Amino acid sequence: MSRFVRRETPPQFNACKQFLPFLRRDFRYRCAYCERTEAVLGGEDFFEIDRFRPVSKFREHMTHYPTFTTHAAIAIDTKVTLQTLARPASRLEARFAADLDLVEQSRIQEEIG
Repeated sequence: MSRFVRRETPPQFNACKQFLPFLRRDFRYRCAYCERTEAVLGGEDFFEIDRFRPVSKFREHMTHYPTFTTHAAIAIDTKVTLQTLARPASRLEARFAADLDLVEQSRIQEEIG
């Protein structure tokens, strides 16, 4: 369940930056990705608008409020990490993880004796 509930109903704007005051309230002055507050992350000047639907595929949603989130510029790595963790691992990634497990188990066995 989402921690953020949209309550704002802004008018239609031509520029997404005009939605920022509404987004800040909807996201409770927090980053949508790492959930840290503006105060912790350096203030409102460090926050940007992000779209969870890319404009390249959804041109009609270029200024559609429900597709926007607000995030701290420094938290974009959190978004990328979350997207990476959410996607299924490829066979190569699964093989690499299995190899790492074997290496770790060997190291533990050597330490034990």
